[in-house]
Amino acid sequence: MSYVKTRTYLGKALNINNGQITASEDLVIDCDYTGSEINAGTNTVVVGLNCTVNANITAGVVEVIGTYNGNINASHSIYMANTAVVNGNVQAPLIRIEKHTRFQGQITYI
Repeated sequence: MSYVKTRTYLGKALNINNGQITASEDLVIDCDYTGSEINAGTNTVVVGLNCTVNANITAGVVEVIGTYNGNINASHSIYMANTAVVNGNVQAPLIRIEKHTRFQGQITYI
């Protein structure tokens, strides 16, 4: 029987300081996270299916597949999957909300 370990990486492109995450690459969050802010500049942030994220997000593209509580400011687009639960205000030039998404908040197109 072979044993395969899984690994989690926090790379050079990620800075975590007092509840604030700064990423200089695309960021996929597949764990529960509570903080004040996630800033990925013009990169992509994905909130994974089986997690809950509580923080404001600033990024180029934001994709929510799981549960998200906070405000989103995206310079390019926001996508909410049919499995998403989103509580917060969202702002982007392009916002796509799939059927069956649970969304509570205000939408602002910029």
